[in-house]
Amino acid sequence: MSKVATWKTKDGRVLKVADMEDSHLINTIKYMQRRAEHIQWKDVLQMSRFADTLNGEMAVDCAEQSIVELGDMHPEDYLETLPDYQALVKEATRRKLTFPREIDNR
Repeated sequence: MSKVATWKTKDGRVLKVADMEDSHLINTIKYMQRRAEHIQWKDVLQMSRFADTLNGEMAVDCAEQSIVELGDMHPEDYLETLPDYQALVKEATRRKLTFPREIDNR
């Protein structure tokens, strides 16, 4: 069973991606593209905090390697790994909507 893709709005409403209006869908993709670097580094920070809770040399080494790999990724490449972004792009593509495929600052 597949999970229904959703997006949480800034006012707290949860919308199905499939139910978003075209303009909202495109604006959300652009928003994530503009914030890609911030999203990436927020996730690096969260992973670092998690790594601090681990016990055992192998677990810590593995977590640290993942953190380095994440930090070394280009923000656009990282964004493309995120299920939320993938769902938004998939829906926009299904609707044949036009949207930027690359982040402007790449």
